[in-house]
Order: sequence, then C-alpha cells, then structure tokens
Amino acid sequence: MRVIALTLILFCNLCILKSQNRFHINLLSNWNNPNLSKVDGLGSIWNEITGWHDGIKNREYAIAGTGDSIYFFDITIPTKISLVAVEDGKARGAINRDYETYGHYAYCVADQGFAALQVFDLQYLPDSVHKVFESDTLGMNTHSMHIESASKRLYMCSNKFGRPATFSSAMDILSLENPEIPTFLARLDVPKKINGQPVFNNVHEVFTRNDTAYCSAEYQGLFIYDLTNLNQQKLLGVITNYAQAGYNHTSWLDKTGKYIVVNDEVPTGLAAKIFDISDFRNPKLLSLFNSHPKATPHNCFWVNNYIYQSSYQDGVYIWDASNPRNPRVAAFYDTYPQNDTIFNPTYEGCWGVYPFLPSGNIIASDRMNGIFVLKPDSTISNVSNDNLTSNIGIHLYPNPSKQELFLNFEGINIEEVKIYCFSVKGERIELEFIDSLYDKSIDIKTLNPGVYFLLIQSEYYSKALKFIKQ
Repeated sequence: MRVIALTLILFCNLCILKSQNRFHINLLSNWNNPNLSKVDGLGSIWNEITGWHDGIKNREYAIAGTGDSIYFFDITIPTKISLVAVEDGKARGAINRDYETYGHYAYCVADQGFAALQVFDLQYLPDSVHKVFESDTLGMNTHSMHIESASKRLYMCSNKFGRPATFSSAMDILSLENPEIPTFLARLDVPKKINGQPVFNNVHEVFTRNDTAYCSAEYQGLFIYDLTNLNQQKLLGVITNYAQAGYNHTSWLDKTGKYIVVNDEVPTGLAAKIFDISDFRNPKLLSLFNSHPKATPHNCFWVNNYIYQSSYQDGVYIWDASNPRNPRVAAFYDTYPQNDTIFNPTYEGCWGVYPFLPSGNIIASDRMNGIFVLKPDSTISNVSNDNLTSNIGIHLYPNPSKQELFLNFEGINIEEVKIYCFSVKGERIELEFIDSLYDKSIDIKTLNPGVYFLLIQSEYYSKALKFIKQ
C-alpha cells in the first residue's frame, strides 16, 4: 500500500511521521519549508547535510543545502531546530551540494550552475556566519569533498575549473595550511589504458585516512592510492568486477582499516558491500546487504561496529557490522513515508546522514521532507558518542602555567588523538607536542599571556579544554 504524504508545517514539526516506520530510532525534531524552490520534477528541495560541533561553546549545528542556498541550523536543543543563518550558494538550481568542516570553518561546493568553492567562518554562531573565501578558480563545479585534518588537505572530487568550467579533473588536492585561503597542491594521477585514455574520468567521492585515498570512480570501481608524496602517487589496489557492481558511489573504512563498506548507487537497487582490504592487491568481498531488494544505498559512514546509511526511499539505516560477513539491521527511521512499500526507479527520500555529533544524535536530510534530528535508543550498544566516551578522561595540568602543560589520557589511545590550539579569537596556533606513553607535554613558553583553548579530537571524540598562559 502507498501512504499519503502528510502536510509539512514550516519550522519544527513533530506531527509528521507519527505513522512512520521506525526501529530503535526516535524522532526529536523535523524542519522543512515546502515552499522553497524545487530543483527537479520530483519536487526535490534538499541535498547533502553535515554537522559541526563548537567545542568552545559546546553547541551543535547542522549544515544543509537547497538548489540555491546553504542553511545553518542550531540543534543544541535537539527537540527545537533553530534556523540561524542562510547563505547564498552562488549556483542556482543545484541538485547536488557538498559540505565539509575543518576547525571552525565550513567548505561548500556545488556541481551545477556557475558555482564556486566557498569558505564560511562558523565561530560567531549562533549569531552569524562570515564568508571569508569565494573563488571559482580552484573549482567552479565540484561534486564532493573530503578533508583530512591531520595533513590539512582538502580533496575536491570531479572538479571542473576554468571559465565556464572548461576543464575537468578526476580529483584535485588543496592545502588548508591557511584555512581561509585554500591553495592548489596536486591533481590525481589517473592510470592510462593502452590507447592512452584515462581508466576513469571522475572520482565521485573519496574517503582518506593517513594520506591513503579510497576513490569511488563511478562505473569503473574503487581505486586505492597512497598520496603521502603527491609527486610520487602510488596506486595500491583496485576493486572492480565484483558482485552487484554498479555506479561506485562512496566508501568508508572501519576503525581498524581492514574492512571497507562500498555503496553502488543505481535507482533500481544494488546491495551495499563489505570488502576485506587487509591486502590491497587481493580484496575479498565478504558480504552484501540492503534494506530492501530495490532500495538504493546512497551515503555511508562506519563508526565503531555500526554502518550508517542514507538509503533514499528507505530513510536512515544503521547496520551492526561487528561481524562484517553478516551485517544485521540495528535500527532504521523512514524519513520518506510517502513510499511505504513501492520503490520507484528515482532518487526520492533520504539523501544524507551524519552520525558524528558528540551528543550521539543523528542528523539527516530528506530531499522532500527536510531536516531531521534523530536519536538511537538505548538498545543500540555504543551507537551514542555519550556511551562511547563515558570511560574517557583527559586531565590538563598545571593550569594556569608559564612554560609547560601536560595532557594525561585515560580510556583513549594517545596515538589516535589530534590536538589543536586556538586563541580566544579562533586563530590556530602551532605548538610543539611531545608524547610519552600516557601523556603529551606542550611547550607554551612562546605564547603571550592570556586565555587559549586546546581542541582534542579522535575519529569518535571531540573536546575543548581552556587553559591560561601566565
């Protein structure tokens, strides 16, 4: 049977979806304006979504886009989404936008119209956002991005540049040494066929860790690169000609780096896959899984033992992948009740999901039904970042200090931690960190007296600590 769509009410709306299918996920709030401009014949409004945690003010935000604009929501009170800013996205009628955050900056692109790379300073939220950079020189149309904070790199996928978008690159790599002024570093070296033509033309999306890039190259498969030295790029492995292969859309590593989940996006439905890539030269397909034989997995993230998916007409799905040979459904929430059992060969429903907020809340974007704040219930072990970090302790001493600080860690691997120092104005400051087994010592002799913040981050944890230099 087909469920009739409920009327959407502007701003926070909890009456939508009372009859929706859900399993171990609760709706906290929903925001939509059905009067916003549509970008296709389906009536689509929204595209990608990402989240940002302000570790200094301890507030959470969602960033999402429409055909012409970028929307910034304060979701610190998760039952009450608050729209705090709207910025011009430069392009008009853009079906696809993408967003990444780095420090207190948001990087935004679109791959239709006359777009540009835009950078917004978020440190003044919830009062305002400030655009600090906009240029179509580095990329006029870009499909997607990924930022690797450790190497301060921005990867721009399927990047078109020139005026008007005359030239095309499978993927460009930019430096964020100055986060307000990205600069070009290198272009991905795409292997050539015998006839001299490139093996693939586009990287649709990329995931990077430790300068290893996992490049989803559409119908050509997944290509794995070592990009440590951009002047000597190394192709480590290729995943192609696998079961239910299609449009290789996106991938994400598990925390060990041994397994990778891959989504193939076609509107008639292909299962997601998990590969064992402990040997890049001999990847092994371990499992295929899908919420429905005709469902279309879109974006995916792997957090601890759980894979989070935006699955278009099936909404948000969480899979328990503790056994990568047999993933099982842990939770789901149907953001698109207009379609209960009949799957049309179109890209309707949930576009994006973001599971990395410290609160443990999930945010999702539905193309027709807007922005969702969701909460997995307590039956899902360790999904919440609250549960994940409950045994973590970080101690900073002495504070105040004149010459040296010490960070002691409990419940977290010191090798997995990245530490950044900021002034009260949000300016990043380079300091020297020296590791011992459980501590990091920090030389602060060169700092001027005043108040500073240390931002401590791992893949699953973020915390800001204030200290005073005497």
